[in-house]
Amino acid sequence: MLRRYSKARSGSATSTVSQNDVSQADKPPNAEMYDKRVQELSKVVDESQKKADQLRDELQRKTQQEREMQEELEGLKDTLQSERHIIKEVTSERDRLKSLCDEKESSLQVALVEKNRLETKLTNGQGQENNTKMDLSGNHCERDTLTTVGSVNSGIEMLTKLEEELKSCRKELAASKEVSKKLIMERNMLEQRIQRLERAKSEEKSTMQRVYEDECRKLKAHTATLEQKLESATQSLNVAESTLALRNTEVDSLQNTLKELDELREFKADVDRKNQQTAEILKRQGTQLVELESLYKQEQVLRKRYYNTIEDMKGKIRVFCRLRPLNDKEVSLKDKNIVCSPDEFTIAHPWKDDKSKQHIYDRVFDAYTTQEDVFEDTKYLVQSAVDGYNVCIFAYGQTGSGKTFTIYGSDNNPGLTPRATSELFRVIKRDGNKYSFSLKAYMVELYQDNLVDLLLPKNAMRQKLEIKKDSKV
Repeated sequence: MLRRYSKARSGSATSTVSQNDVSQADKPPNAEMYDKRVQELSKVVDESQKKADQLRDELQRKTQQEREMQEELEGLKDTLQSERHIIKEVTSERDRLKSLCDEKESSLQVALVEKNRLETKLTNGQGQENNTKMDLSGNHCERDTLTTVGSVNSGIEMLTKLEEELKSCRKELAASKEVSKKLIMERNMLEQRIQRLERAKSEEKSTMQRVYEDECRKLKAHTATLEQKLESATQSLNVAESTLALRNTEVDSLQNTLKELDELREFKADVDRKNQQTAEILKRQGTQLVELESLYKQEQVLRKRYYNTIEDMKGKIRVFCRLRPLNDKEVSLKDKNIVCSPDEFTIAHPWKDDKSKQHIYDRVFDAYTTQEDVFEDTKYLVQSAVDGYNVCIFAYGQTGSGKTFTIYGSDNNPGLTPRATSELFRVIKRDGNKYSFSLKAYMVELYQDNLVDLLLPKNAMRQKLEIKKDSKV
């Protein structure tokens, strides 16, 4: 009851302290810090996300610029192809005009040759005409002259036509030459322009290639840096998310703790009421306990007195008999056990004329009795020894009768001495708060009517021991 009262008081004190702590636990000191840490981590995550978005936008912008440059390069390539096509067309037109000029030139040469031929023929005709004037004798000459004049007139007309055609051809040739010159100049200008465009294109292409390669390297390096930053930001985000999850679990546990604390407040109020009732009950029971302890001490004194009186009534010397079972050798020789125990006070064995002889003792233990049963009838003597009485237990019998086994036993099955020693220390521990005890022990051997101290060292000088008798006995 006293132990329960002390526990109740400690419980009430603990509940009082917990009540004071509840008001402080309503706002846990680490919750604000956790919230701040979560907010900081959230800000870091947002900033990392913004940076990642900016880098992603920049990467898209660079990609768009690269795409535009590629489109511009494709446009320049198309322009170059169209210029080359125009140059081919101009070249073919120039070749056509040149062939046309060559044809006109050849026609003109043919016309000149024809003109020269006609002029020579005309000159020959005039000579023949003069000869005709000188010789007007024959008709045949007249016909030839007329024929020659007609042919000359037709030749002159043809020549006139040819000269006109020649003039027109010369005009066309001059125009074609001018056109050819213009075309040649335009061709040269186009070739120069093409060369300039090709040089500009090659330079621009090389520049664009270098810029593109530089931009690609920069973009790759920047992309690698961004990927590393993104990976670190992702890792930080994962760490932040795990930390946030831990903080959420902690917040949940704190909320559960707050709920438990609320329940503990209610439980404390009930406990306080019950403690007040228990304190009143304990006060009454404390007074009753004091009375019971005094009565228990009186009863214990009376019990010891009555027990020792009963032991005195039984007799100061009591003889017990223990029957030993057959050992292995006796069993192998097929010996029989002729001693029996009709009851717990008598043993019997065959005697003369097949009659049974009996012996009576204070207690008889048969062959099936255990060490614990033997000790049950002797352990109360330990209490008598603690109460101040002289107690002596010894075993007597011939060699091999089981004295050592009964007194000492074995490790697994101890005898009277180990059990009595354990019982003695149990009694001392039980009454240690009431009395003070001092123990002394000695071990002697009675050999040829002499006492031998078995606890002396081997080289120590042995003294003669005498058995002293108590004057009260």
